[in-house]
Amino acid sequence: MNESIRAAIEGWRRKVKTPRVIQMEAVECGAAALAILLGYYGRYVSLEELRLQCGVSRDGVNAFNMVQAAEHYGLKADGYRVEIKDLDQVTLPAILFWNHNHFVVLEEIQKDRVYINDPAIGPTWVSHEEFARRYSPIVLQMTPTPDFRKGGKPHTLWSDIKERLLPFREAIAFLLCAQLPLVLLGLALPVLSQIFIDKILGESILSWRWGFLGILAAVMLLTGGLTWLQGRFLNKLHIRLNVYFSSSFLWHILQLPMQFFTQRFGGEIINRMHLNTNVAQVLTGQVVITVINLLFIALYALIMLQYDVPITLIGIGAAIFNMTMIMMIAQIRMNAYARMQQEQAKTVGVSLDAISHIETMKTTANDPFFFSRIAGYYTKNINALQDIGEKDVWLSSFSRLSQRLATVVLLGFGCWRVMHGNLTIGMLIALQLLLNNFLRPFGQLVNFAMRIQSFQIDLTRLNDVLKNKRDPLVLERPQETEEDRKLKGNLEMRKVSFGYSPLSEPYIQDFNVSITPGKRVALVGTVGSGKSTIAKLASSLYSPWTGEITYDEKPIHTIPRSLFAASIGHVDQEIFLFGGTIKENLTLWKPEISDEIIEEAVRDACIHEDIIALAKHYETPLIEGGRNFSEGQRQRLEIARALINHPSLLILDEAMSAVDSNTEEEILNNLKKRGCSLLIIAHRFSTIKDCDEIIVLDNGKVVQRGTHEQLKAVPGAYQTLGGFTNG
Repeated sequence: MNESIRAAIEGWRRKVKTPRVIQMEAVECGAAALAILLGYYGRYVSLEELRLQCGVSRDGVNAFNMVQAAEHYGLKADGYRVEIKDLDQVTLPAILFWNHNHFVVLEEIQKDRVYINDPAIGPTWVSHEEFARRYSPIVLQMTPTPDFRKGGKPHTLWSDIKERLLPFREAIAFLLCAQLPLVLLGLALPVLSQIFIDKILGESILSWRWGFLGILAAVMLLTGGLTWLQGRFLNKLHIRLNVYFSSSFLWHILQLPMQFFTQRFGGEIINRMHLNTNVAQVLTGQVVITVINLLFIALYALIMLQYDVPITLIGIGAAIFNMTMIMMIAQIRMNAYARMQQEQAKTVGVSLDAISHIETMKTTANDPFFFSRIAGYYTKNINALQDIGEKDVWLSSFSRLSQRLATVVLLGFGCWRVMHGNLTIGMLIALQLLLNNFLRPFGQLVNFAMRIQSFQIDLTRLNDVLKNKRDPLVLERPQETEEDRKLKGNLEMRKVSFGYSPLSEPYIQDFNVSITPGKRVALVGTVGSGKSTIAKLASSLYSPWTGEITYDEKPIHTIPRSLFAASIGHVDQEIFLFGGTIKENLTLWKPEISDEIIEEAVRDACIHEDIIALAKHYETPLIEGGRNFSEGQRQRLEIARALINHPSLLILDEAMSAVDSNTEEEILNNLKKRGCSLLIIAHRFSTIKDCDEIIVLDNGKVVQRGTHEQLKAVPGAYQTLGGFTNG
């Protein structure tokens, strides 16, 4: 017997079976493992909630936070160092530390294998040798206390399908009504076959033959016509679903908070976009038709019972056998598909990373390294695909075997019933046709089962995005009014604290700054001191934990989004230039921006002369990422884009690190003439020496502040940053 099938059969007899919870982020395995344990004891909590309770951040989650979160839900949680030989004393299920960087749930240890529930791929088993190699001897044991309360509901596939099809309920109702004539026509064929064999042939009533053939032809034509109409309608429904799902998904992504993107690979998010097409295809191509056909199974069974009860029971037995094998093999295939999705996402992410850093790869002669890394991921992906293919072979083989056996048994037992006068030959043929109609939906269910795991995991990956709450800074902001024109650029940050893990100490602590119109403030400090984080807080990319951020004495969340974007410019270290003309990159396709405004912005950014030296000037196409321009030119294009809106306050986060000192000085003078406030982050003395205030940061705290001359004369962190002044 196939090893996976044998393992599945043994798995069904296990005492401990925990629910499947798949992690969606690389850093949330601990939260997912806790969700598995809570679900086992009857408390179903979403990953979105557990991310907060466990304090999942860009650095992951630690065991201490997991213990605190478990106690919050009424579990007694303890962490131990346990050697393998002592694991039989641990209450199962329990959470294990795995490979020194991951958490899994231990379900059961048997004599030849160990069953675990891995949040990365789902329930699986490993050999004792592999377990000993990957087990890191730390165990988190969690058991319910009297304060523990069951609650919540497990997320089901049916609830996902219902939620997605609800806006299209009229179309689904139409398909259901349209399927009824097809079912009735399908019932007509067995009846007509019985009449033809028993009456026209058996009793030689030849006068019926032409009328019979006419009715048969009409049934065939109607069946073909209705099937064509159904297919055409399903195709249109598929297009509608695809457009609706994809547009809703993209719009939701654009409204998510910044923290969502800091914990995920960009390539993996892009990969999820395409899953909407797969979901729409499965819903219209298999789910709808299979569900509709299953609804009429009872009708086929009822009519078969009128013909012969024993043969009908044979058909029902074949259907039960089919369903049993589907459930057993489908579980195995789901684990294989989850593993493939993980490897596929990693492959896409690594490939995009290699292409986006092609210059670094070539200059460092790391082509072989990148090739071997990508090839390794592709190999794992192909192995996972091959594993899925093997499971599909087992699934389809068992299904076909059961249907063939049912046909053989029906013919053999049916002939015996005919010879004993219980059935006529026509009734036997009619029963065979009815049995085929009865078993066909189960055959479709097998085909659907080959897709159901991928479909369910695709839905889970999409829901991971859609269930994330939208950025409150986007939702809470009012609409712009006619009185709103432009902010003055008066920024106040009072006692602002912020961090990346809600259960850890704030990364930024008690930060204060005041920038009046026309004032220049610089943030300096070592790498990781919090400079860019403060810039993102001022840009409304992050929400402060405590304290207040105001512009022109208005809380930041009360400022209309369009007004904020028109008044505040932000140029950071990440250069965003897409495949399009220079003009399109500067205006972002806004037709109301005139050529005069564009030229003024590019002149102030000192990039105008470079552009007009090109043959097509502003219509010159940019390669994605602006790779046909130098880094200094790309940075100046970013500054020009920010200046097009005439911002009242401009935030420059290492925005001129690749620009020469003379050009940088000219840009700063142009900005001074514009009169806009500046919040500058730089590692070069020439950029900040003329600022009205310089704030020195260390580990998120302000350690010094003053002008360049004041700070230079006082011993402290600013003096220590001697290498900082030389870039």
